Amino acid sequence: MAKLAALVGVIVLGGTAAAGPTTRFGVTFGTDRDADIPLLGPAVAVGERFGPFVAEVEWAWLSFLDGLVSQGGVQRLGVTLRADVARRFGQCLHADRPDLFACTHARSLYIEGGAAERFGQFMTTGVPEPRGTRRPEVHLGAGIELDNAVGVSRNGWQLGVRVALAHNDALAGVSCRGATGSCMTTSAVPAGTDIGVLVEWMYFLGR
Repeated sequence: MAKLAALVGVIVLGGTAAAGPTTRFGVTFGTDRDADIPLLGPAVAVGERFGPFVAEVEWAWLSFLDGLVSQGGVQRLGVTLRADVARRFGQCLHADRPDLFACTHARSLYIEGGAAERFGQFMTTGVPEPRGTRRPEVHLGAGIELDNAVGVSRNGWQLGVRVALAHNDALAGVSCRGATGSCMTTSAVPAGTDIGVLVEWMYFLGR
């Protein structure tokens, strides 16, 4: 019990010492079972760091280059919890010019998880109506962070991979019999799980 209390204390104190706002912006791109072309668009996230943990709100426009989507495009709004699982500091580079280059360089490996709401739907010429305009989804991911601390801030780049899971409703279709001419509603695309793989290339500022 004492060891657990000591561990919690270290995490809390460490988080307090390295707490502060953080911002990320960049590009997300990848593939999704629900889209016929690769996803591509800008992404922005703002949050708060507590030691090795970051809680943030994020937004991405997944259909930036695709005009064949439902009205308003396909956008994603969610929350993410990210955690450093390994962090390594390197030697000071450009130590002879501290006025131009920050001294502290570090590399981190992080993992993340979160949930989001996706708005809009990709469409094809054979699907005149989207299956739905709002879908909840969850995601898990991991990546590397290359930062160059300026003062007490982390400023640098992140490259991460994220797997997003969302439920897809069945898409109704119409089937007609040639002999009788009768038509009936069928499930053209059955309900299932939509799996997307996204790569994020982000620049981050802050703690």
